Amino acid sequence: MLAGLTGWRRKSGQPVRQGGIHQRQVLLILIISRYTVNYMYAIKGNIINPLEKTTEKTTVFFENGRIVSVGGEYKTKKEYDFSDYFISPGFIDAHIHIESSMLTPSNFAGAVLPKGTTAVVTDPHEIANVSGIPGITFMLNDAERTPMKLFFTAPSCVPATEFETSGARIGVEEIRELLKDPRCVGLGEVMNFPGVINRDREIMEKIRVSRESGKVIDGHAPGLLGNGLEKYVSAGISSDHECTTKKEAEERLNLGMRVMIREGSAMRNMNSLIDVVRPETENLCMFVSDDIHPETLVKEGHMDRILRKAVRLGINPVTALKMVTINPASYFSLKGMGLIAPGYYANFVVLKDLKNFEVIAVFVEGMLVARDGKLVKNFPPSKTPKNIRSSVRITNFSADDLRVRSDSNSTVRVIKTPNGSETRVLKSENGYLVPDINNDVLPLIVMERHHATGNIGKGFVKGFGLRSGSLASTVAHDSHNIICVGTDYD
Repeated sequence: MLAGLTGWRRKSGQPVRQGGIHQRQVLLILIISRYTVNYMYAIKGNIINPLEKTTEKTTVFFENGRIVSVGGEYKTKKEYDFSDYFISPGFIDAHIHIESSMLTPSNFAGAVLPKGTTAVVTDPHEIANVSGIPGITFMLNDAERTPMKLFFTAPSCVPATEFETSGARIGVEEIRELLKDPRCVGLGEVMNFPGVINRDREIMEKIRVSRESGKVIDGHAPGLLGNGLEKYVSAGISSDHECTTKKEAEERLNLGMRVMIREGSAMRNMNSLIDVVRPETENLCMFVSDDIHPETLVKEGHMDRILRKAVRLGINPVTALKMVTINPASYFSLKGMGLIAPGYYANFVVLKDLKNFEVIAVFVEGMLVARDGKLVKNFPPSKTPKNIRSSVRITNFSADDLRVRSDSNSTVRVIKTPNGSETRVLKSENGYLVPDINNDVLPLIVMERHHATGNIGKGFVKGFGLRSGSLASTVAHDSHNIICVGTDYD
């Protein structure tokens, strides 16, 4: 009986795990389901198996949130008939910073569930740099109010650099405690790759406790190649989402790393990397969004948007689905996710076709949660604790505190956006340097906002094109102090 189940294989007479479920457990589910009075639910359609890269028109039976049979015969309480559509496992975003969407996790779930995303792996290092462990706890608790499954990686770089002031610090002991949470699937992107290469004590201790936990270690190493990359990988780091060139991606694949092909809002790398997805490498590849803005979610979509583009660039549709279902589930050991098979969660995405990936319906653990682009039931509104909301703490300051002192005309280094720098001579008036608005050389400041230290970084920038007014933000990676650019200091 079990030998005929899709995806199951016996070996040496030992029970085999499939999605974290033993054969004997599945057999028990089948026996109980067949001989008890309770009727099951069923969904009928063209079932996609991303592991075998096949589709089959059949019926899937499920109860209590898990799949019991694919293609069996059971009495049903209710059957969902999607015979004219395709049914995929739920989409998984394997690397995202939810904070970049400007939404709480529950509101983010409300935006992406109707688009087929049923699980995400988030690295909450943005809120962690501001609010520390309480910020991470808020994110996790808020997500629990939704059907979307939120997993997280323990932020490895809080602060990201000692050159600026963060709102919190997460050290080795905090990492150790975070890794004990069953929702924590590993150590978050290790941005300090120079520290790893030089075997700096603190980052290596974080990696050590992560390896001892048996969980994965995500990477972040833009431009790193050759011996440096080998030393980085040898520390135990097993993925990277920062590849922007085919050469970077190929080197990582050759070393056995997982390559997360990023297609976010600002950083879109699929065009450059799509050719690395081949039959011999596709098991090591995933699609991720990393940072996605609310406008992108509303106008373009989430993982459905990424799937559309991948197919447009020539990737087989089922291969593309593999990269947002079973591949991330396997990498992060998300048991019961990524396939439509007995013992797995009844997470389904009903698709009109495999070109535009229009989502007709979404099920999470057997519950219909979205239909025709809308939630079936809205979640209760988020309640953000005061200690998370009241995070801007600054001292009183005057306009002169923002100026650069100089008694004479001076040559200054000017930051150019998006990349580069140049030097300019600025005039001095009344003991301060004067911006050159006509040539787009504007004043730029960074003000510490976590501990009211009064520290202010001052400089000049070119490329904004402002003729009047100013722009300011408390979103400023990675420590998120106040950053402001303007045309005058008043």
